[in-house]
Amino acid sequence: MAAKSLTIYHWAAFYWFIYVFTMISHAQNNTSEYHKNRMKYIFFMGSSSSYFIAKVLAYFLLSLWVGMLAFLFWWIMGFNLEFNSLMFLVLLIQGVVVSALFSLLSFITEKADGNFMLLSILALPLLLPDLLLITKLSRYILEGFSLTIIYKYTMGLTFLAIITFSLSYLLFAYLWRE
Repeated sequence: MAAKSLTIYHWAAFYWFIYVFTMISHAQNNTSEYHKNRMKYIFFMGSSSSYFIAKVLAYFLLSLWVGMLAFLFWWIMGFNLEFNSLMFLVLLIQGVVVSALFSLLSFITEKADGNFMLLSILALPLLLPDLLLITKLSRYILEGFSLTIIYKYTMGLTFLAIITFSLSYLLFAYLWRE
């Protein structure tokens, strides 16, 4: 039985899974640094919205860095990325989804006394619809499908980012009061 070669769709799925698990690992390491006294200090120094926006921005910059390293890897491997601007746009939108979600989940984990397993258990089911959408969108972009199909999935990802950010923002403010 001959071995099948990996297609661009397999590499795109592999790319996004590495991306998500890298973000999970960073969120777990970031959560382990919090102590009760530090959280009391942060609570008295600023509002929940400013703290949430700062965490989202930090995770967003990390996700952008991880994504750009992966693009560099793809370029070294010889993949021709014809739709570089579309993939970069998808990376930016995905960064908002992941950063908002992990900001909320790392705060929930910290409230639960730093149980790292809780972050992984909560993150994977919440990211599953996002991963399915993003792998299909990446496949369509990399295989050169029409822009109307790509636009439809990009709008779906954008709406998912808006919903994730707004729900995380509201829930974070509620958790902040406790």
